[in-house]
Amino acid sequence: MRSRSERRISGSERSAAPRNCSMTWPSMGMPDTVNRVSSDAVKKATGKTWDEWLVILDKEGARQMFHKEIARFLRDKGYIKSGWWSQMVANGYEISIGRRTIGQTISAGFEIGVRKTFQVSPEKVWECLTQTKGMKIWLGTVSQLQLIRGQTYQTADGTRGEIRSVLPGQRLRLTWLPLNQQTPSTIQVISGLRRS
Repeated sequence: MRSRSERRISGSERSAAPRNCSMTWPSMGMPDTVNRVSSDAVKKATGKTWDEWLVILDKEGARQMFHKEIARFLRDKGYIKSGWWSQMVANGYEISIGRRTIGQTISAGFEIGVRKTFQVSPEKVWECLTQTKGMKIWLGTVSQLQLIRGQTYQTADGTRGEIRSVLPGQRLRLTWLPLNQQTPSTIQVISGLRRS
């Protein structure tokens, strides 16, 4: 038995994948823009257009690979040196063959990100996010929530969750399960930028 990262994708897994658009290759070619990245931008960064990547990856058997295998293949074979662009080309390829849609990850489902910049210190933002008054705005009314990994909570409206990780002053990750949902979402709140 192969490990998950080594297992090949079966035909039923591929056919069960959602379609992102009505165009399929090779009949129509790839759209000029995939996942908000134009074919010109891909060519400038990697030396090849989206259509050229589709041909190469199909010839190399990428339809039978998982995402990580495609990205690793692109780097290891010297096609793309940048890890970021290897990921982008792998994502674009998977979107074009209908294996995933924009915003979808293989392991976590759909992800979205929202970023807001305020003209205050990261310390002040953290204080606002983690104090009762601020938490009421983004999480709901919670009585005595301790920011400790494993701590569970329930808001006044019945939303439940668990603290998954806390890096005081910087990051808070928790699950969030409203009454009308069966599967929890993960919320991550970051205060300030990581300094390298």
